[in-house]
Amino acid sequence: MNPEIPLTARFRKLAFPVIFGLVLGTVIGYSVSVIDGGVRLQITLFAAAGGAMLGALIGLCEEYLVPGWGRTGSFSSLTIKRFLFYVGAAFAIMVLVNVVRMWLFLDVPLRQAPGDYLVVTGTRDLIIAVIACVFLTVVMTFTRLMTWREAWDLLSGRYHIPMLEQRVFLFLDLKGSSGLAELLGPEQYSFMIRDVFSDLDPVISAWNGQVYQYLGDGLIISWLVGPGRDGGTGLRCYLEAKHVLLARKRLYEERFGSAPDLRGGLHAGHVVTTRVGQRRSSLAMHGDALNVVSRLESLCASLKTDLVVSASTLQGVTIPRGMMFEDRGRIELRGRQHPEDIMIWSNADALA
Repeated sequence: MNPEIPLTARFRKLAFPVIFGLVLGTVIGYSVSVIDGGVRLQITLFAAAGGAMLGALIGLCEEYLVPGWGRTGSFSSLTIKRFLFYVGAAFAIMVLVNVVRMWLFLDVPLRQAPGDYLVVTGTRDLIIAVIACVFLTVVMTFTRLMTWREAWDLLSGRYHIPMLEQRVFLFLDLKGSSGLAELLGPEQYSFMIRDVFSDLDPVISAWNGQVYQYLGDGLIISWLVGPGRDGGTGLRCYLEAKHVLLARKRLYEERFGSAPDLRGGLHAGHVVTTRVGQRRSSLAMHGDALNVVSRLESLCASLKTDLVVSASTLQGVTIPRGMMFEDRGRIELRGRQHPEDIMIWSNADALA
C-alpha cells in the first residue's frame, strides 16, 4: 500500500538544475568564444555540455547531500558547503571538457592537455566558476525558501486581488504530541518536529503540494484543484508521508527514544486566496474549507483513526490500492451549523 512517487516528480527534481546549467553553460561558452575569438559553435557546445553535467551534479547534491547538511549545521555552514561543492564540481568539469576539446580538435596530446589548459586559461576559468557558482548558490538557496510557483505568483501579482479558488487541504498533525513534548522536553521536541518536517518536504514537493501553514507540530498542505490534482492526490501524499516516517522509525527511536506518527484530515472546498500585509506579505486563504479540515483532523482521536475525510472529497476519486474507508455518516462539527458526511480510514493497521 505504498504509493509510488510519480516519475514526473523524480525527473522534475533533476531536470530543473540540468536545464538551468545547460542555459548558463551556453551563455558563458558563447561569451568566452567571442572574447577569445575561437570557434564559437565548438566552444559553446562544449560549454553547454559542461553546464548540463554541472546541473546534474547540483541536482544530486540538492537531493542527497544538502538535506543532511541542513540537519547538522547552521544556514551559513550549509551555504558555504553548497558553494564549495559547486565551485569544485564546476572547475573539475571545466578541466574535463576543455581537455577533451583540446585533444579532439586541437591535436594536443591527452597527457599534455591538462597542463596546457591550466597554464593558459585555468585561472580565468576558475574565476568564472566562482562567479557562476555564487549565482547558482543564490538561486538554489532561493528554491529552498520559496518554490518557483510561489515566486511567480508573487512577482506576477496573482493574488494581489482576492481570488475564489477550489482547493484540496490536507491537515497533518503529530499523534500524541502532548505526550511527546512532555517526554522529550521543549528542545528535543523542537528538534523532532524539525526533522519530521524535513522528512516530509520531499514528499510534499513530489506530489506538487504547497505548504500553506506550519502550525506548531502540524502543517496544512494545499492543492489547487485541476487535472490530476484532487482528493486522491491528498490521499497519496498522506500515505507516502506515513511511509517515510515508518521507514525512519528506527532512526527516530535511536535519537529521541520514540518515533513520531501522523494523523490527518482531508477536505476539498472553496476558499478566497489573497496576499495580506505590506512589510511582510504572506499568502492568506479564507473560507469554510479550512475550518472543516481542522475539525476533521481533531476527530481522529475520538473516532480512533489516523485519517478523517469528508465524503464529498472522495466522490469520483481513485482511492489508492489497499486503502479502505468506512462511512461514519453525518457528524456535527464544532463551529458549523450544518453537519458533514465523513469517512474514516478503516485499515490503517495494514500500513505496517
